[in-house]
Amino acid sequence: MTALLNRTVTSGAEVTVFMHEGKPVATVAPGNAPSPLEARVVPLSTSSDPEERNGARLWLRVSFNVTLDHEGEHLMVLTSSFGLCIDPRSGRCPLRVEYDREKSKKAPAHVHIAGESGGLAYAFGAVGRDPKPLHELHFPVGGRRFRPTLEDFIEFLHAERFIKVKRNWRQAIAEARSDWEQRQVRATVRRYPVYAARQLRAMGYTVRKTK
Repeated sequence: MTALLNRTVTSGAEVTVFMHEGKPVATVAPGNAPSPLEARVVPLSTSSDPEERNGARLWLRVSFNVTLDHEGEHLMVLTSSFGLCIDPRSGRCPLRVEYDREKSKKAPAHVHIAGESGGLAYAFGAVGRDPKPLHELHFPVGGRRFRPTLEDFIEFLHAERFIKVKRNWRQAIAEARSDWEQRQVRATVRRYPVYAARQLRAMGYTVRKTK
């Protein structure tokens, strides 16, 4: 993640890992302290001057909580959050993408957007409900396995011209995305080995279970 951020949207970022005391959970985030919100944002500035970067008008907030999977062999993401931040002190993000593996009353992978929608207010009224603020809605995106990635979010910020990116940034995105996709494929195969074997046999491979 450090390499991805520094090859695309910023300079001087350092992502570190903080272990939670008494829990088998670690937070992966920018900065050098586990608690302050400022430790989870990086300036959306590619300047080599630290003062200029610290004066950035927009920031990227990003953090992941991870633990070992049920087999105790691989890391899995418990929660993640990345968003377009307009105030690094308060952490206010008018747009953010979140994932919460354990939540059942909302889509695990979802998007929050700050703003107002007259059309949605009408829809709430049409079914006899009080309107909800737009940022309280959880728009589902992709589920547990195929949710949006940090690479997708960086591409979105570039496409909408919120950020300037570094030269060869697309290569950094492609490399990071390839690594993510390969890990997700392996995780999917571990959860659905019968279907994976069936597809491989259909493609002409020989598959044999050894244990």
